[in-house]
Amino acid sequence: MGLFNANDHSYEHDVDLGANSLNTKCNVVLICASVDNHKSFKNVRDKWLRRVSKSNSRDAVKILVMTNAQLYDRQDYRRPLVSEEEYQQMARDLDIESCEYHFNDRQDALNVFEKAFTLAANRSRSNEL
Repeated sequence: MGLFNANDHSYEHDVDLGANSLNTKCNVVLICASVDNHKSFKNVRDKWLRRVSKSNSRDAVKILVMTNAQLYDRQDYRRPLVSEEEYQQMARDLDIESCEYHFNDRQDALNVFEKAFTLAANRSRSNEL
């Protein structure tokens, strides 16, 4: 499984992690972007999916994970958020199999991984037929 964090605050770490993860063939690639970071959202298309498409993992199941989704429920949060519709549209436009929401709790993280494994297993079964 490859994991890519589109948030730019740790760019060098992301580049190293991304490069190392793509050297091996992954069945699932999780691409994470924060709902409160428009640059992070833009990097999904402009940086991370390009890297995946040029890698050994280009045929992997791709899942877009929206982090900090709990901010959608906060009335006092002042920064503009990337809308759920924008994430869903990006997933459709880029043939990303799933768009998941992460609210920064353990159960949401488990749900994302469960979805990833289910999609990978289903793809594996369909490739065997």
